Amino acid sequence: MLSLIASRTPIIVFVQIRMKFDDPPSKSTNIGISQPISSGIRNISPKPTKSGFVIWQERIFSIALTVVPPIDNSLSFSVNCFHTQRSTTMKVVAYIRVSTRGQGDSGLGLDAQRDYITRAASQNGWEIVGEFVDVVSGKLAIEDRPEGAKALAMCKEQNAQLVVAKLDRLSRDVHHIAGLMKTTKFKVATMPQAQTFELHLYAALAQQEREFISGRTREALAALQSRADAGDAVAVQKVKNRSDALAKGRAVADITAANAIRMDKIASYQAAIEPHLKSCLHDKIKTLQSVADCLNAKSLRTARGSEFTPTAVRRLMLALNVAF
Repeated sequence: MLSLIASRTPIIVFVQIRMKFDDPPSKSTNIGISQPISSGIRNISPKPTKSGFVIWQERIFSIALTVVPPIDNSLSFSVNCFHTQRSTTMKVVAYIRVSTRGQGDSGLGLDAQRDYITRAASQNGWEIVGEFVDVVSGKLAIEDRPEGAKALAMCKEQNAQLVVAKLDRLSRDVHHIAGLMKTTKFKVATMPQAQTFELHLYAALAQQEREFISGRTREALAALQSRADAGDAVAVQKVKNRSDALAKGRAVADITAANAIRMDKIASYQAAIEPHLKSCLHDKIKTLQSVADCLNAKSLRTARGSEFTPTAVRRLMLALNVAF
């Protein structure tokens, strides 16, 4: 606190401060001017920012003030030193993956990964700005997964890093991990301080583990088949159960693919016939039978190859959301 004797003569006051800081570069020290009688201070050099004068590291810092004290009062002011912490919050996009629909429906795998990520964010001061969940095999690169591609896009938009619970949620393929490292920064919740070199090593180990798992599975299936061939009833039943399950899975996949093809054909058919339907309606036709006659006159047929009937026209109009 400095005090000046009342005088109408402008006085230049120098305040010199020596400070030493052990703070990291993320912190700054500001010098603030407290002005109880603000009209008395005419000039401050150097000019302060909104938060004061910013100074760094160890130095002698001087402030010059041109002061005109009031006639009937002494002018007092103080120089306050304080620290402000710059924002170091890192934005992250959470990415969660499970391999099977059963894991996704149960929520157990998802909740465990979400818990890992939430705890890591809390401990390291991360801000989670988005979350994406995939139910897909880890054999696919993340950019080829539906939600994975969206997560990468948000990272780019938000200038954020991707975060996963464990490295194998990204991939067990070291090639995929290495490719991702070139384009996107990411963190692993279970080892948040791991650097690129360490993550590369863990990715190689994850790939090796995947290969070990695949090898053990092949060996176990070969042993099971060998026991079945030798007449082991339990082994025979297990082989049969596995074959039935695989066949069922292939059948479901075939049905799904067939349905997708059928829906594509229907969509293409409807898009092709829609202009003709609207053309008939523009002729001021007001009955389903009249529309059917119009379409038949143009040699058009239903998706199944039949002539149009009032019922077929009604279904078509509902599908295309068209009315009289």
